[in-house]
Amino acid sequence: MNCFSNSEVPEYNSTDAAGKPQIYDENRILICNNACWALGEIAMKIPEQIKPIFKDVINSLADLLNSNILSDLQSSQNSDQILKHFTKTISITLGRLGKLDPQSAAYCLPRIIKPWCLALRYISGSEEKVQAFRGLCAMIPYNPIGIADSFPYFCEALVEFKNPTQELEYIFQNLIVTFKQCLGVVEWNAYLESFPPQLKKELNTRFRQ
Repeated sequence: MNCFSNSEVPEYNSTDAAGKPQIYDENRILICNNACWALGEIAMKIPEQIKPIFKDVINSLADLLNSNILSDLQSSQNSDQILKHFTKTISITLGRLGKLDPQSAAYCLPRIIKPWCLALRYISGSEEKVQAFRGLCAMIPYNPIGIADSFPYFCEALVEFKNPTQELEYIFQNLIVTFKQCLGVVEWNAYLESFPPQLKKELNTRFRQ
């Protein structure tokens, strides 16, 4: 049985029926976070349920990742943590969807790559993080130009991923080498000069670039 239909995909809308901005309280964000996590679990365990609404889900999550919905939250000690946790959940779910169908998801890379990397670069290693990075890396060969403008953020996310699996480290290495080959050694070295010194050093140490 198909649990979802296109008509049932919740749409993100920043205004109400009268065109006024919606106010997002913390409870609503937490509910959205749980729903987003559930989508990622379904994508991993029952992928056939997601495929009919795949692009609708991708678009909605990409919009959320780039939105300012939490700017309407009343300032509190919990607000920053809610923001970090929600963006992390969105990013993990987008990565899982990318793992499910990387070719179909790759078009969203220009919209998600910077906030995605910022959300996941410092979180501790987990199976969910591994799944998310595998998904993102699987998308890149289908739209490599999609990460070009935010490539330093991608590189930082890679070097901050400590002790990945051997398979994932091999994927990271291949992506870096591929970008270097596409630019050529001279242009690559010139491009690296624009990177922060510490990131450039860590790239050289980790990937011998």
